[in-house]
Amino acid sequence: MAESKGSLIAKSVSKHAGRAKEKILQNLGKVDRTADDIFDEHLQNFTRQHSAATRLQKEFNNYIRCIRAVQAASKSLMDSLNEIYESQWTGHDLVYVQAQNAEMLWQDFSHKLADQVLIPLNTYQAQFPEMRKKIEKRNRKLVDFDSQRHNMQSLEG
Repeated sequence: MAESKGSLIAKSVSKHAGRAKEKILQNLGKVDRTADDIFDEHLQNFTRQHSAATRLQKEFNNYIRCIRAVQAASKSLMDSLNEIYESQWTGHDLVYVQAQNAEMLWQDFSHKLADQVLIPLNTYQAQFPEMRKKIEKRNRKLVDFDSQRHNMQSLEG
């Protein structure tokens, strides 16, 4: 079992070293690289969507934080008005009712934003890491392909 584990590690290190060598040779321009313009265009679109979704999520989280801050400020203001408004003044009951209505509306607004926008946005964002793994795997396979192609060309020539 230990030998098979050791051979797996050696095989993995060998793959990583071969890929690193191939990438270095490609970056130096010593060997050619397989280019896929259509895939590169899709990759640019994917990257643009990911950055836009990340920015939207960040800004939306900030928006919800601000809404909750306004909700707390509104509640504090209504509590202060309720304390200041004396019981013998007309409409004393209305101040309390209006404060409760405002609090309920803010809570409803906050919950609707979280349920209808934030949850779907988080679900959308959760798809990007898995797709990124697939792209990285494809790139590794492409480097392996280029390496084998160059090995074959050197054996033929």
